Amino acid sequence: MKRFFFFSSLQSRTEERTPAVIAGDGLVLLATLIGTVLFSIETYDLGIPRSYALNWCVFFAVLFLVVFFLSRRLRLVMLLLLGGACALLVWQRWEDVIAGGLVLGSRWADTLTEATGFPGTISFTLPEIYTPELTQRAAEWCVGLAIFLLALMLSWVVIRLRWFWALFFFTAPWIIPALLAEIPLYWFGLFLVVSGWMACLLSRQSTLRLISLPVSALTLALLFLMVPEEGYTPPVWTGTARTALIELGNQFQSVFSESIAEMGGEEMDPERELLSMAGPRQYSEKTILEVESDTHGTLYLRGSSYAVYDGMTWEGLSEEEEREQNDWIADGGSALWFPSMGRTDEQPRFATVSYVNEPGDLVYYPYHPVEMPDSMRESVTIKDDTIWMESPLWEYTMHFLPLEEQPVCSTLSGSAVQTEETYRTFVYDHYLDVPQETEEYLQTWKNRTEGLAGNMDTERGGDYSRQLSAADQIVELLALTTEYDLDTPYTPSDSDFTIHFLDVSRRGYCIHYATAAALLLRMEGIPTRYVSGYLTQIPESGITAVPDSAAHAWVEIYLDGYGWYPIEATPPGAVGEETLETETPSEEVPEQDEALPSEETSEQEPASLEDTPSNEAVGEETIPSEDNQDISTREVSSSSGLWILIVLLSILSLIRFYRSFRWHRLFTRPDNNAAVIDVWGWFQQLIRWGGKLEKDVEMLAQKARFSQHTLTEAEREMALRQLIDEISRCKMALPRWKQPLFAFQFQFKAQILNRKDIP
Repeated sequence: MKRFFFFSSLQSRTEERTPAVIAGDGLVLLATLIGTVLFSIETYDLGIPRSYALNWCVFFAVLFLVVFFLSRRLRLVMLLLLGGACALLVWQRWEDVIAGGLVLGSRWADTLTEATGFPGTISFTLPEIYTPELTQRAAEWCVGLAIFLLALMLSWVVIRLRWFWALFFFTAPWIIPALLAEIPLYWFGLFLVVSGWMACLLSRQSTLRLISLPVSALTLALLFLMVPEEGYTPPVWTGTARTALIELGNQFQSVFSESIAEMGGEEMDPERELLSMAGPRQYSEKTILEVESDTHGTLYLRGSSYAVYDGMTWEGLSEEEEREQNDWIADGGSALWFPSMGRTDEQPRFATVSYVNEPGDLVYYPYHPVEMPDSMRESVTIKDDTIWMESPLWEYTMHFLPLEEQPVCSTLSGSAVQTEETYRTFVYDHYLDVPQETEEYLQTWKNRTEGLAGNMDTERGGDYSRQLSAADQIVELLALTTEYDLDTPYTPSDSDFTIHFLDVSRRGYCIHYATAAALLLRMEGIPTRYVSGYLTQIPESGITAVPDSAAHAWVEIYLDGYGWYPIEATPPGAVGEETLETETPSEEVPEQDEALPSEETSEQEPASLEDTPSNEAVGEETIPSEDNQDISTREVSSSSGLWILIVLLSILSLIRFYRSFRWHRLFTRPDNNAAVIDVWGWFQQLIRWGGKLEKDVEMLAQKARFSQHTLTEAEREMALRQLIDEISRCKMALPRWKQPLFAFQFQFKAQILNRKDIP
């Protein structure tokens, strides 16, 4: 029991409230608090003025520094008063707390989403009373509350607890997401935080922190100078960890949204295509459909079509518009028969489509269907050429005419001529709309690409030369000014999907290209629809499996007198990667490889439109400049130095923890002989610092090691007392520049020096 009380008294010691103590703790508190806050608001682009956050940090740091150096009773009273005042203020402004938290959470999530593709978009709608000014004020007020709570926790850790791992626990969570996302970091804030970490790690004694903090800052600066960002390649494990976390996030989100990777699959919303789900594509390669056909080659299986674009969503026609359309369209309520009605002299082909895992109610059919199978006539619903069955089915057969490379104006006859003309009016009324903000940007984009467009030879002949030539030109322009990338991040919730694709990320896949092409064609006066489904290759055997990775999106344009005709908007060569790349005809592979961006350049930003030479050959691969490559390298390696620091600090912390554990075991282990032998070991380490081994301790250690004698409690405490005195003497004899290193090895013993109540 005596040993227990002795050890407890050592642990409960509080340093005297000298100016040096207050200054040491205050510097570490200010460094970690200001660094954490400034790092967060700048790195995650939270939109909070730096001066505003800095003022609150200084105020709360000084406030809690005073509070935690008060007597125990006064400290408790002050904390209760401050906590009560904070709770009352939050209760009175609870709506502002929620609004500010949503705004800050959305900005934070958008930054991570744009950088990594991690599914973090936050969608919300604030009450109309929240103007932009009030919204910003709510966000700032929420940040002030967060600084108050963080200052309270850090003050307790730095001044009272004095434990490095607790300080790391409260500050690292604000930094780690940015490191994993490889976001450009706010280095001054990070510098302050890591300096505070090192100061706390090197010394738990406040007076020594006055020395250890500047030493830590200087060491950190020298380390960054020795390990420059440019030219440094980060360790493989950092990239592996980041990829694993992103994949884990994608899998977590898929629990709540099973359709994340099946854009056009059987689980898609028939009335809406959520473009916010268009992030990095993850596939299980699970077979969705099986197709048997008497034709071979590329086969589009059309699923759903959408008419209305609002910036982040494609939606179908309204119920009123659907009724208006169905009143004009004959033969089953759809215009999907128009292209085949003028080709009566051709022999139809067939395609039998089977669901593999479970029956489905969405019918995927090839272009251009001839007629509805008899087995489906009574239980089918057609909405904007999307076919739905009232009861799910496992298998169906559709007859169709193969897609024409050069469509010809159909020779409709009878009532079909008037029906097509009436429907054409409906199409031009409902399939040309573009949101105003999007239209203004696309007009600017078209003006910027005039130099490229002027050198393109995209003129087609035939009945629909204007429409098809415009489509070819737009597809080529998109291929030249953007990069095909299946790992494209999610679009921020407050951004227009098309504008973000063309102006910010300039990376995307079928969904991005189909959306942009549809809107650009509408600006040319050509009606378009956004279509989702599957794109597959039918081999010579006539049978193929369609996996989830074959999900695809494309565009349909309306050709007067003909009907809807599909346009492939994804760049040539990229389509094979997005669908069944292995089944692409071998003679087409070299051409596709030239068009498809290589893996080594998948992270490079496409060249800006202003920098694209006007005389650049059509289809020529755009090679990123060396400047762009250097910028990319700097962005990837921007966090490399900090990873080295974190690993170094972790190793030092483990060493110090082990030594602290060994020291505490001197007071707690029940074997007196073993404890005295350990004391002798500590004396051996002190000799390296100028210490002297006491004869009494050496004799006790020899007795404990080589005799059968059991040492008493008094002998053990005598050895400990002499060890403590020798530590104190060595510390005082060392020059100041050696004391921080000595403190790293023996600082947990410095807490028990100069005690009046030690036995």
